[in-house]
Amino acid sequence: MVTRVPNKPSLFKTYHLHDTATIDSLSNLQSILSTSYGCWGQCKLIENECGGDVTVSSNSTCILERINTKNPFVKLIASTCLEHGRNFNNGGLELGLIATGILSRIVKQDFSSNQAGYILDHLSSILISYLQSDGFKSRVTVDFGRVGNLVPIVENVLRSKASCLLTGREVKLLSLIIVDGFVRSIPDGEDGVVRRPTELRYVKVAGRSPRDSFSVPGVLVPDTTTRPLSAAKPRHLKTLVFGISLSGDFESCEGVSFVSRSDTVVDDASLRRLLLMAETIVRTGVGLVACQKVCHPSVGRYFSDNGVIVVDRLSIQHVDAVAYITGKPVMKMIATDISDDYIGLLSEIELIDVYGKKLLHMRPASAVYDCVTIVLCSYAEQVLSELQIVVRSAVKLLNLLLMWPVCVPGGGCTFTQLACAMNNIVRERMKELVVDLKSSERDVKRVCTALTSTLDAVAASATDPPHTTSYTDSHYHHHWPCFYEADIQTDIGHCSCGLIENDDRMEFRQLGDGFLGNGPSNPRNISDIVAVNTPRVLDLMVVKCQTIQTALKLVVTILKTRDIVINPN
Repeated sequence: MVTRVPNKPSLFKTYHLHDTATIDSLSNLQSILSTSYGCWGQCKLIENECGGDVTVSSNSTCILERINTKNPFVKLIASTCLEHGRNFNNGGLELGLIATGILSRIVKQDFSSNQAGYILDHLSSILISYLQSDGFKSRVTVDFGRVGNLVPIVENVLRSKASCLLTGREVKLLSLIIVDGFVRSIPDGEDGVVRRPTELRYVKVAGRSPRDSFSVPGVLVPDTTTRPLSAAKPRHLKTLVFGISLSGDFESCEGVSFVSRSDTVVDDASLRRLLLMAETIVRTGVGLVACQKVCHPSVGRYFSDNGVIVVDRLSIQHVDAVAYITGKPVMKMIATDISDDYIGLLSEIELIDVYGKKLLHMRPASAVYDCVTIVLCSYAEQVLSELQIVVRSAVKLLNLLLMWPVCVPGGGCTFTQLACAMNNIVRERMKELVVDLKSSERDVKRVCTALTSTLDAVAASATDPPHTTSYTDSHYHHHWPCFYEADIQTDIGHCSCGLIENDDRMEFRQLGDGFLGNGPSNPRNISDIVAVNTPRVLDLMVVKCQTIQTALKLVVTILKTRDIVINPN
């Protein structure tokens, strides 16, 4: 019996940013993000609705995917942060902090959110234009010829994830391993052709210290050989990689029907075809056969008797890795005629012991197809999984840096510079802005204060532990955290990014003072300092620009939104 149930009508509901429920939801989201952000961020213990499934993480993707809320504004912020994190593997927490910070400050003001969105839209275009213009003097061009320039970028990512449980020494060591593996994964160009870095491979080892991590050239796969390797390393092996089962069960042939005579035993016919293919492989001179699933015992014995190494039961990732270093595609069919287009070459293969794990170490014959495997170690499985996610994020940033080798100071210094620049630009162009925006000077100041105060607050969250007072200097406008009872004039040696050194001429003001009507428009001699010194903490220019731009566009969209249409079907 089939019953037709009519669709329910869409609900037309008005949500206001000034509602108490919306303000509380934004405040809760801001609290979650701010306590997870920066090098002093805290882990979050996430439990599902039914209980039993508990996840510990400080990663924005892991946290935001598990936030369950009915508020559409919070849902929009969370989904935007998630999409940004998928594109850049970085900046999700930062984007959410900027968005919730500006919204929380604006909703406390007693004026139209639509008017505030109109003003903020104009100010955001000014801010992005300044950041991308020559007026922003703190840009740092990264020289890939010096590996030391890449290490601060990776260190910044590793330090910001508390769930990895890394000490300072472990962060430095892992950063060097990641940078070394990334640089070695860049293929040598032939005939002047520059190729993108190959994908780094990972092997996880639990129960060891992170200081035991290392990188090796080539690919490491589990030892599933049918016979032990000889003491001498097999060299210059012709290799054939299968992406299907060699057991003859046809389980990989989905959607295919077979027609046979009544006196034909399908299993025997399948085995005969596999043995015919094995004979062809042996005649071709192939020395190594790798397959994704199981190899039939009879076929395996035939290969062993003829000196062919068989590695079966490999994962899809391992099959792709082995196929890549051979320089040939994966074979996905059973054929008695093997084309040379599928036969690759390995320079050597050997059995190694990695902290109790027996692994096969394979090296490519050509430097063009060389790749790097990083062995990641940690004490616990959960921490190890989180560490692999963070390492992948760091490698993604290095790939972006290879395409756009420009960085900005990290540690919140870029945010304090932008906040001061916006205050000065708005002060100098106030009359023009009032006319263009058809708004009052008071409203422009209030929106500008919400923007700059949020940037200062995000800067303070990046590096400041609890009970810390943040300052900015009047010359370079960098971020200076003052820990506990320290004296900002005498006890703090340099700013958060490490570019500016303290001296007796420095003048400081506390962050969060709001709109300022004075101060120099441009930092003095900052370009000369950047030309000589490199900041100890760096952020990618392209990621920083996209994060700020996306956050501001998101806030403008929310401020201009009044009605929400909900489809209950």
